[in-house]
Amino acid sequence: ALHNNLGLTLVQQGQLEEAVGVYETAVALNPELAAAHYNLGDVQHRLGRLDVAKQAYLAAIKLDPSLALTYNGLGNLYQDEANYESAISAYRRAIRLSPDFLEPYLSLAAALTHQDQWLEAAEVLETAVAIQPNEVQSRYNLALVYLHLEEDEAARQAFQSVLSLDETSLFAEEARLQLELLSP
Repeated sequence: ALHNNLGLTLVQQGQLEEAVGVYETAVALNPELAAAHYNLGDVQHRLGRLDVAKQAYLAAIKLDPSLALTYNGLGNLYQDEANYESAISAYRRAIRLSPDFLEPYLSLAAALTHQDQWLEAAEVLETAVAIQPNEVQSRYNLALVYLHLEEDEAARQAFQSVLSLDETSLFAEEARLQLELLSP
């Protein structure tokens, strides 16, 4: 556990290569610690080493198939490989395991749009908004999906809800621009 915690600190400091070594030590000392495998996969993924990252994620899942975070990481890896079907499956598993974990909803919606499943992406984002109503990114993404579906009034309302929650972020700036484009 000590090496795992040290690895997290190194990641927070941006020392990814050093974190790899620490996580490899954590895995060697305690090969049954799923979190160490997940963390090793996460840092390898950040470094673009997808094959090694995938092996670490799968090892973590084998040790503890109840870790939603691992399925989310694996989904992100599959999405980076443009393997959208596998990504969708991994995100759905993460959501089943942890229905209040927002990140897999956002990622699932993105993967669905890559598969031209826009209506389903809208439903996923609507669920994300219901789970965390004050989270801006899910509302912004939902507005963009509505635009693609040519549901201009729904898009307008979603962009306005972004501004009602946050007037200063990049999402707010983009929402303002989109609202100008939607103006009659």
